[in-house]
Amino acid sequence: MSQEKKAIIHHPSIKSHTPVTRVQIPGRAMFYPDGCCICIFFCLIQGGIYMIQIIDNFAATYSLLIIGLFECVALSYVYGIDNFFKDIEMMIGRKPTIWWRIMWRYVTPTLLFVSDRFFCSSKPWQRLK
Repeated sequence: MSQEKKAIIHHPSIKSHTPVTRVQIPGRAMFYPDGCCICIFFCLIQGGIYMIQIIDNFAATYSLLIIGLFECVALSYVYGIDNFFKDIEMMIGRKPTIWWRIMWRYVTPTLLFVSDRFFCSSKPWQRLK
């Protein structure tokens, strides 16, 4: 009596045959271009440079610092720097130097945290008045 082993084969065509229910919202395809045009219009009117300064000071600066800080912490401490080094070694064929370990684990999160605290303490919204 032989035991047969069954294998599960995953193929992209299997996924294409599964029923997908998707809610169609009327006008959804036009919402994104219309929203972009409205945002661009507000940047072109007389107070447009003020709008650009607000976007530059708040949307592009602070959020990127926070995202970068959380990414460094998640990479170094949650996923693990050793696992990340194994992934890099698999991709490039050699181990990264100890300099990269120190930068990803200590220096970069520290600099991002200090920059974040400095940005919060400088109150950039007062410079826009």
